[in-house]
Amino acid sequence: MRRRSDEEEETSTSPTSTSTSGSGSDKPDGTSTDSTESTESIFSEVSKEITQYNKHYRWRGPKEHRFKTAKHKISPRKLNDLGKQIAGLPIDEAILQMQFSEKGASKWIKSTLALARDHAEMKGLRRSRLQVEAAWVNKSRYGQKLLDIKGRGRQGIKRHPYARLCLLLKEGKTRVERAETRFVKDLGKVRSAGLAREDGKLRRQHTKQWAW
Repeated sequence: MRRRSDEEEETSTSPTSTSTSGSGSDKPDGTSTDSTESTESIFSEVSKEITQYNKHYRWRGPKEHRFKTAKHKISPRKLNDLGKQIAGLPIDEAILQMQFSEKGASKWIKSTLALARDHAEMKGLRRSRLQVEAAWVNKSRYGQKLLDIKGRGRQGIKRHPYARLCLLLKEGKTRVERAETRFVKDLGKVRSAGLAREDGKLRRQHTKQWAW
């Protein structure tokens, strides 16, 4: 009988002990103070800050493409004239200009523009908005020295210049958008005649008769 009574006492005291042990990890208001939850809350706050930063400063891809040709046997001044011709034009129109140009360097400039356009498309730039933002010329080293035979037993040294063409392609406005902005700008310059007040006093009135 004593053994049974001891067992009953142990079973009666066991839930109270578990309840007291579990009550130490909870606050009186019912919230738990577990260490895992505290660490999760810290990491969740950091992840939220990172996502907000990425949304504000996200990488939108390249906005321009630079291309440079190899050196060619041509005068920098002659090449600069062709660079001025294509600067500021859409890429397809610049290729069209070089296709119908009579200059000797227009052939390899046309192929250079087509290659630069393909590279820009591979980067993610849109072809419909692609234009030649700038085109400039860099001088290269002169070629090999050649003998320049002159009259009366005289001679000189001639050296052929070399130059390379540099291109900057960017996304810009289309032809229709440019025409619209130009129209709005010209429309803002139009000024109508101001309204004249007719009830004002006449000043310095000139008459053909005598004043007295």
